[in-house]
Amino acid sequence: MEPPILPREAVQFTWALTIGQSGSADAEGLRERQKDIQDYIDGIRSELVKKGKANQQHIRYIDAIYAAINSCVRTLHIIIRGRDTNFKEVDKLKEVYLAKAEAITTFSGNLQSAFGRIATITIGGTSATAIVAYYFPNLPTFVFPLVLAAAGAISFGVHEQFVKPWQQKENVKASIRNDYQRNLYYQQYVRRTKDALTRLFKETLDLYKEIYDGSYDPKYDIPKNREEFTDNLLGPLGFNIPYICPNIHDCFAKGIILDKKNLDRWPTCESGEGYDKCSQRKKA
Repeated sequence: MEPPILPREAVQFTWALTIGQSGSADAEGLRERQKDIQDYIDGIRSELVKKGKANQQHIRYIDAIYAAINSCVRTLHIIIRGRDTNFKEVDKLKEVYLAKAEAITTFSGNLQSAFGRIATITIGGTSATAIVAYYFPNLPTFVFPLVLAAAGAISFGVHEQFVKPWQQKENVKASIRNDYQRNLYYQQYVRRTKDALTRLFKETLDLYKEIYDGSYDPKYDIPKNREEFTDNLLGPLGFNIPYICPNIHDCFAKGIILDKKNLDRWPTCESGEGYDKCSQRKKA
């Protein structure tokens, strides 16, 4: 008699039991689906016993499979929490970069507006204009306001022509750096998830062979086929799909991606689309 939970199904159930941790906007609905799956798994053993179809082999196998599933689910939850923590850390780092650029821009803006206020400042009841006239009696009265106006105009020009464009580029760099780092952590999450599910698959196959004294499916005795199964299961995560430029890590490490001349190339770096037309493409 075939066992109530096959090795392949055990892996599929395990992956399904993490859907409530996906961070989706429909988290409540996903948790309900997760509960339905858990209830189904929990009900299998009791239903067999109630119908009198259970035997020692099945009970032994089911108990071992349940333990393997629960262990892997805990591992996957740890992996998911690690991914979320990493995402939060890189997002905080992005905020630091943005705040630094904003502080410099604010300082520049305040500086250029300060020149217009200097003439109205009073010290000890005496205006700044009067103090300048006292110490520089030969200075024409119109010179001081004119110098302030010129300084304010120059400062404004520098702020608008250099500082604000610089801030915009720094903001773009911060976003690119954030995307790159999040992508790295996401790929790490996918690889660790695949490893956990592949190990579970092997464990369930070994349990099947040990308890039922035979192979569930000889093709899964080959590691490559077990990995292919988990690859297909994780297909929606984009595992092993080349949605990325093959040179992205080299270009990022060398600072090419964050060079101001290359900022508009980031969509190609991240997607791999148009890679053949990129000037940084390695020669075959």
